[in-house]
Amino acid sequence: MGKTNSVKNTRVDKSMDHFNYSLMLPVDKAGKPDHRFSDSLVRIREELTEQTINELIEFHTHAQQLQKGYSRQGLAFASAVFKEAANLDQNHRFDDDNRYGYKSKVLRKQAQQTLERLGFSKNNSHKLVATADWLTCRCPGKDELKWFETLSVSHLYELSRMSSQGYGVVKEEVSYPDFTFSAGQQSISVRRLEQIRRSYPKQEIASSDAATFPESPEEQSKEVQQIHQYQALKTSTEQRSEPSPLTPDGESNQINNAEMVEQFMVLAQSVDWEALGECAAIRRFQASMCEVLNCIEDLKSHSTDLQN
Repeated sequence: MGKTNSVKNTRVDKSMDHFNYSLMLPVDKAGKPDHRFSDSLVRIREELTEQTINELIEFHTHAQQLQKGYSRQGLAFASAVFKEAANLDQNHRFDDDNRYGYKSKVLRKQAQQTLERLGFSKNNSHKLVATADWLTCRCPGKDELKWFETLSVSHLYELSRMSSQGYGVVKEEVSYPDFTFSAGQQSISVRRLEQIRRSYPKQEIASSDAATFPESPEEQSKEVQQIHQYQALKTSTEQRSEPSPLTPDGESNQINNAEMVEQFMVLAQSVDWEALGECAAIRRFQASMCEVLNCIEDLKSHSTDLQN
């Protein structure tokens, strides 16, 4: 009996030799496998039959193959999301149901979570979104578009991670000797693109309008709430032809001026003012703020007149 159990455990171990068992471990705060639970994992495996372990391995393998097989479709979806976000910014930024362009920002920031809900892993979703962002920000020529169609998503992802100088090196390398890039392109491996990318990495530029992945639901909720608070404050200000005196607390169920000013102070303190000159979206916010700031000056003058 002991010999039979020994043979069974040996089969399990051999099955696991070809499987990254750390996938079954809990993760730490950095999202890495927490190997402090390795002893627990051994005992967990002992509770599983060989068939269960093999079926879990089979499930993981199929899931990986499916994601790889449908990565082109995932990239197409992510690209469509970013194109729609750009369309909202350009043509619908001041629609009544899209005040201050919040829709495009939500679309960009939740693109990765949407792909994850569709079944892509967190890592693959991030790669698809980063690649889609790069593709939709470019204005490629006809020759480049034709070349992109021959490349895999992994090729495109590596291209998205290198600087413009590195991209130029790639174009020279894939061009046929004594011919320009537009005359046709030679094949290039993903490994070679990785080498070029390491030599010419993209220099990330911090921007408040850049997509960050992933963002927690709490951060998303707080951001949307701040946008809505700002919208309510500006709408209330626009409806007043003259500044109104303060309404004492308890006399009205609606938010009073003092509460709105307090909200305004919180919002103003949360703005990254140093980024105003770097982000077009924030500059548009700044332009719309002029009217509010003028209203504050009017309130100050009105208060001084009342005191005199």
